[in-house]
Amino acid sequence: MEREGGCLEPGEYHIMVAKCKCFARQMLFLEPIRDDSSSSSSLPLPETCKLCRMERKSHEFGCLEELYALPCPMMQPGNGPFRLRQGGILIGETHAPGFVLRSQELFLQLYDRVKKAMVRGSEVVVVIE
Repeated sequence: MEREGGCLEPGEYHIMVAKCKCFARQMLFLEPIRDDSSSSSSLPLPETCKLCRMERKSHEFGCLEELYALPCPMMQPGNGPFRLRQGGILIGETHAPGFVLRSQELFLQLYDRVKKAMVRGSEVVVVIE
């Protein structure tokens, strides 16, 4: 599922496991693999999380649109576009356009597989075309 204007650029992305301040749990973050000649760079993970934390604090009782507009490329559970962050990928079974089923269950399966591969010393890469 994609959010217009918030799609990830085509390319390869390393999967990193780190604690997300927004979800308060370990998540699968996507870090772009860039060659040395590339001048554009995304925000490093701690800086992105700091922005997320500030937005969440300022919008604790209000509209969360600005929080979800923050660039945070990650794989995440969620049942539809209302939980989708900019640059995020929802994990689950497609049911109908804009609706995902079994999201939490399938996210946990993917998380376990990625974590096991990393423990074995493998590098996990996602290719977006």
